[in-house]
Amino acid sequence: LPFACIAINCLIWVTYGIIKRDWVPMVASNCVGCCSGAYCLGVFVRYAKPPVKTFARQLRAGVMGAAVFLLLHARGAAWRGAPALSREGACAPGDLPCYDAEALEVLGRLGVAACIIMFASPLSTLARVVRTRSTASIVPAVAATSAACSSCWGAYGLLEGDIYIWGPNIAGVVFSFAQGVLFLIFGCPGARGEPASPTKGGDGDV
Repeated sequence: LPFACIAINCLIWVTYGIIKRDWVPMVASNCVGCCSGAYCLGVFVRYAKPPVKTFARQLRAGVMGAAVFLLLHARGAAWRGAPALSREGACAPGDLPCYDAEALEVLGRLGVAACIIMFASPLSTLARVVRTRSTASIVPAVAATSAACSSCWGAYGLLEGDIYIWGPNIAGVVFSFAQGVLFLIFGCPGARGEPASPTKGGDGDV
C-alpha cells in the first residue's frame, strides 16, 4: 500500500508541476518518486504470495487508472500551462486559461488529499506505540527523513505562496514532530533492547 500511495501522490504532483511549469524541483523530484514507487510496487506484485498478490495487483490497476484519469483530465492544461493570475479573476469564465486554472485547482486539492492520506495512514502506529509504550513499530530513519522532506517542501511552498504545497507539508512536519516526541518519551527500539520493526507502519501494512 505505501508504494501505491507514493506512486499516485508523486504522479499528481508531477502533473501539477507541469501545468505550473515548475520543472525544478516539483516535476524533477516527483518524477523520481513516481518511478520509484511504481518500480517497488511492481517488484512487490511479482514476489508477493497469495492472497496478498491479488491485492497488490488491484493496487497496481488503481495506480494505472489514476494515471489515465490525470492524463485525460489535465492533458490540455498540461500542454498550455496555467496562468498564475487566472485564479484571481484575470480571465473570463469559460476561457481556456480559466479552464486550465480550474484543472490546476483540482489537482492541488487531489494532491492535498493524497498527502493527508499518506500522513494519516500511520496514525494507528502512533496509537499502538502509546498503548504498548514501545516505539518498535516506528523506524527512526523513516521518521527523520519524513520530517526533513516535509520541512523542505513546506518552506518551498511558503516561498512560492502556494497553499497546496505548504499546507499538507506543514501537517507532515507536525506528524513527524509527534513521532519525535514518542521517541523522547519511550526511547528508540535499539536503546531498550527492542527489535526494530522491518516495516514503516504498524498492523495492516502491505
